[in-house]
Amino acid sequence: MEEISLAGLSGRFPESKSVEEFWKNLLTGKDLVTEHEQRSKRNGKLKELDKFDASFFEVHPKQANNMDPQLRILLEVSFEAIVDAGLNPSKLAGSRTGVWVAVSGSKAREVLAADHETTEGPSMSVDTACSSSLLALQMAFQSIRDGHCDAAIVGETNLVLKPQSCLQTQRLNMLSPDEACKSSDIEINGYAPSEAVAVVYITKKGAAPWSYCDVINAKTISNGRKKEAFTFPSGYQHETFLRETYSQCGLDPRDVNCVEAHGTDTKALNAIDKVMTPGRMTPLLIGSVKSNMGHSEPASGLCAVVKCAVAMWKKVLPPNLHFEEPNPSISDLNEMLKVVTKPTPLPQNAIIGINSCGYGGSSVHVILRSSSIATDDDLNTNLPLLHLFSARTEQGIKDLTSYYQTLKSPSRMPYDICPKFHPYRGYVINDRVQSLTSHQRVAAEKEVWFIFTGHGIQWKGMGKDLLRMPLFSKVIEQCTSAIKEYNIDIRNLLVNADDTTYKNPIMAYVTLTAIQIALIDVLKSLGVSPSGIIGMSMGELVCSYADGCWTLEQTMKAAYTRGKCIKETELLPGAMAVIGLSWEESSNQCPPGVFPMGNNAHDCVTISGHEQAVNDFVNELQSKNIFTHLMHSGGVAFHSPLMLPVYSTFLKEMKKVIPDPKPRSSRWISTSVSKNLPEDPEEIELAALTSSAEYHANNLCNTVMFYDAVKQIPENAIAVEISAHGAMQSMLQRSLPPSSECVALASRKESDGIITLYKALGKLHTCGVDLNTHTLYCTALSRDEFVSSHVDWNHEQSWFVPSVDNSTTSHPDGHMRNDVIKTAKRVSASHEFTSHLCADASQDSIDHSCGHVIDCRGNAD
Repeated sequence: MEEISLAGLSGRFPESKSVEEFWKNLLTGKDLVTEHEQRSKRNGKLKELDKFDASFFEVHPKQANNMDPQLRILLEVSFEAIVDAGLNPSKLAGSRTGVWVAVSGSKAREVLAADHETTEGPSMSVDTACSSSLLALQMAFQSIRDGHCDAAIVGETNLVLKPQSCLQTQRLNMLSPDEACKSSDIEINGYAPSEAVAVVYITKKGAAPWSYCDVINAKTISNGRKKEAFTFPSGYQHETFLRETYSQCGLDPRDVNCVEAHGTDTKALNAIDKVMTPGRMTPLLIGSVKSNMGHSEPASGLCAVVKCAVAMWKKVLPPNLHFEEPNPSISDLNEMLKVVTKPTPLPQNAIIGINSCGYGGSSVHVILRSSSIATDDDLNTNLPLLHLFSARTEQGIKDLTSYYQTLKSPSRMPYDICPKFHPYRGYVINDRVQSLTSHQRVAAEKEVWFIFTGHGIQWKGMGKDLLRMPLFSKVIEQCTSAIKEYNIDIRNLLVNADDTTYKNPIMAYVTLTAIQIALIDVLKSLGVSPSGIIGMSMGELVCSYADGCWTLEQTMKAAYTRGKCIKETELLPGAMAVIGLSWEESSNQCPPGVFPMGNNAHDCVTISGHEQAVNDFVNELQSKNIFTHLMHSGGVAFHSPLMLPVYSTFLKEMKKVIPDPKPRSSRWISTSVSKNLPEDPEEIELAALTSSAEYHANNLCNTVMFYDAVKQIPENAIAVEISAHGAMQSMLQRSLPPSSECVALASRKESDGIITLYKALGKLHTCGVDLNTHTLYCTALSRDEFVSSHVDWNHEQSWFVPSVDNSTTSHPDGHMRNDVIKTAKRVSASHEFTSHLCADASQDSIDHSCGHVIDCRGNAD
C-alpha cells in the first residue's frame, strides 16, 4: 500500500504570524501565553485577526466584513499550505482532493463544508472537542487509504473572542488559575486557552514533490461507558487502542523516539508508559506543545502535528515549558519517560506518535516517520540556481527578491500562480560569484512562438556550457545515438571543436540541429508549448521535430543528409551576406550573379550567389554606407540557383529518411512555400501540407520568406529564438509590434551559456509564461525554507472582528440590534470570571419583563 506524505503546512499561532516564527519561538523556549487587555487576561492569542486579502479570493467587501474571522484566516492559511507543498492551489480544481476542517462553536461551520465545486473529494467539518483536528487528519488519512480521494487538505481553527466561550470549561474547573499549561508537572492545574489556525496538505507519497514526513498510521477510538468521568480517557481502553494502532502498521512501539502527548491529562500518559516503555534501551521522549502555547482545544491536534513535522524536518525537538518536578501520578516519569526540556536532536529516521483526547471520549493517535530529504551534497553544484517567484504587491516582490538571493537550493515555491492574482513576477539567478535579479508587473497574457535559426551562426564552443544541465546532456546523447552509424559524437564536437570543425557542413548541421532539439526538450520539460513555430532555412528541419512530424532520429538523420549532399556535390564557389535594404530594393539593385534569397525584415535581406559577384556588391554597398555583413556559409550560396545541382540527390536521400511524411499543423508557418514559388501545383500542395522530402528539397533551393511569416505573429507575443546564438534578435525586434517580446536562449557574446539560458527563462517567467524549473536540477527541493512564510498578501484593509464590546443579538426577523448588557462577577479559587447576560429591552417586551429578576447564583458552578 502506497505511503502517505505530509507535503505542506501553514498556520497562525500565538504571537506567531507563520510556521517559521512559531518554530523559532518554540526552539527558543518563548512562552506564547500572553496578556491582552482588550480580550482577556492570559491566553494564547493570534495577531492581526482583522487582516484578510478579500480581493485575492474574490470575496465581496460586504461579505468579507461579515465573514467569521476563522474562515478568513483559514482561507489564506489553506492557500499557503498547498503552496508550501510546491503546488499551485488553482491546479487542484477538479482533482480528487478531500477537505476536512476541525472547528467548534462557530457559525462558520456550514460555510467551511459547503463548497463542493472546487475539488471532487469529500468535504466536511469535524467537532469532537479537543481531538477534532487530529480526528480530521485521521479521517483524511483513511479516506486516501480507502481510495475515496488522492490528497487532502486538513485544517483547524479556534479563536477565543469572548469570555463566554470558556464558560463551560471554567465550570468544569479545567482552566488553570495561573493560566499556564504545566504538562507532566506536579503543579499541573488545568490549562490556558489558546488560539490557532493551521492547515496541512497530505497526499500519496509518489505524488508529493516534497515531504516533511510520512504518515504511517492514524487510528481513532471512542471511549464509551467507562468508570472515569466523561472528561477523562479510559486508561485501559487507551492502552488497548495504542497496541492496536502500532500492530496495525507493523511497528514496534519501542522504535518510537518521541510521543507528543495531549498534555492535559495523566491517564493517557500512563497508558503510553505501559505500551511503549517495556524493553526500551533508551527513555521515550515526551513533548506537549500546549506547554508552549496553551490549549487551542479543537485546533490542538494539528498544532502538535505542525510542531512534530517541522521537528522531523529540522532533526531537533523543541523544549517543553513549565516542567519543574515530575507528576507522581505518572509512573516512570524521568526514568523511561523523559520530558523534553531543552532542544534535543532527533535521528535521521525518527518516529513520533501524536496523542489527542477529546473530553467527550474520542481519542486519536497518529504515527509520523521522517522522510528522506536530499542534502546539499545531492545538489548539482555545477549549476547556478534559478528562482522564479510571484507576489501580490510591489513590496512583496522586492522582499522575495532579497530572500531568494540568499537561498542556496532549489525552491519549491510554485512557479505558475495566475498573474491575475499575483501580478508581480521576478527571478533571481544565484551562482558562485554573483546574483542576477529582475522583476516586473505582468501585462497582458502572451502567446509563445518558437523561432528556429538556420545555418551560419555556428561557433566554436556553442552548447558546451549547457552540457552541465542533466536534461540537455541527456538529449545530446540521444542525438548521438540517432546517428551512431555515421560515427559522429555530438558531445565531442561541442567540447572539442576548433576553428575548422564547423566548416564541414555535416558537422555544422548535425551540431546545430542537436542543440536546437535539446533546447526544445528543455522548454518542453519546463511546460512551454508554442502557439506557433517558424524556421529560417535549415531551421525548418527542426520545425518538423517541434511540430511532431518527425522523431528525434529522423530529424538528426535529415540534418546529416542535408550536410552530406551539400558536401559531396560539386558546387560553384558562392558567398552570402546580410544587407540593409528592403526586399524590393534588393531585387532592383542586385547585379547579375547575386540573388536576394532571404526576406528577413522590412529593411534587412540576405543575398546569395557567385562568390566574386557577392563580394563586389558588398563593397559597393559599403561605399554607400549601407549596412553589410558577410556570412560564414562555407563557400556555399544557399537558397540560390547555384544549389540546383544538389536538389535531385537531396530529394532522393530524404525520401529514405522520411518515407511516410506526416501533415504539418497549422502552428507551423512556412518560410519556403509561398504563392511566388515553384510552378508545379502538385509539388506546392504536397510541400505545403506535409513535412516531406519534397518540402525540404524545395527549402534548400528556394528563397526564405521569413519576414512574411513573422508578420503573422500576433501582438503581445513572445518570440523565443531557439538556436546556438541569438542572431535574429535585432530583426525580430524591428519586425514585431512594440507589445511583443524577443528572447534568445543562447549567445556567443555571453561567458556562461547556463546564465544566458536562465536569463531567458527568467524573462519568459516575468512575461507571464509558467515554467516548472524543478525539472532542471534532478534533485529534491529546498530543505532550508519555510515556503508558507513567503506567500505575499495584500493586507492594506482591515475587517470587522466581533468582541465582547460589540455583542449583539438578533430578533426573529433576522435584524441585528444592540442589547442592554448586565454583568455579574464571580470570584473562585483566585480566578475572576465575568458573565455577560443579554436582556431584550425592546418596547414590546418591557411589560412582560417588569418585576422579573435574573438570579445567577444557581449557576455559579
